[in-house]
Formats: sequence, structure tokens, C-alpha cells
Amino acid sequence: FPEDAHIVHLCAGSGIVPSYSILRDVLPRGLPQKHTLIYGNRTFADIIVTFYPPAVVDQVRVYYGLDGSH
Repeated sequence: FPEDAHIVHLCAGSGIVPSYSILRDVLPRGLPQKHTLIYGNRTFADIIVTFYPPAVVDQVRVYYGLDGSH
């Protein structure tokens, strides 16, 4: 990816696993790309990954969305 790329990961439920693996690999390497992770689930209890590593706060933004109807 170009150095100024902004990569958006749109995930739901267990579909987060590939993006989470990518982020765990890429972020510690200090690559310059920015990431936004949008992660949807039915309920708070269904969230299988919480992602707030303080060291990469400038590189990644995480947004959680809950369905709320279940």
C-alpha cells in the first residue's frame, strides 16, 4: 500500500479474525498507513476482540456497532 493509504476494515462477528491478524502483524512494524476498524456485533457479549493497544493509537481507530434488536 502507498505510505499515505488509509485502510478500512469492515467486519462483523467472527469475521474480524482476518483483519485482526493483519493489524496484529502490521501495526507493530511501524508502517505509516492508517487503519480504521469498524466492527459490528449483535450484542456487547458477542464481541470477541477488543482492540485498544495504546502504542498504536495514532495508527488505528476502532468503532464498535451493536445491532441491539436481539
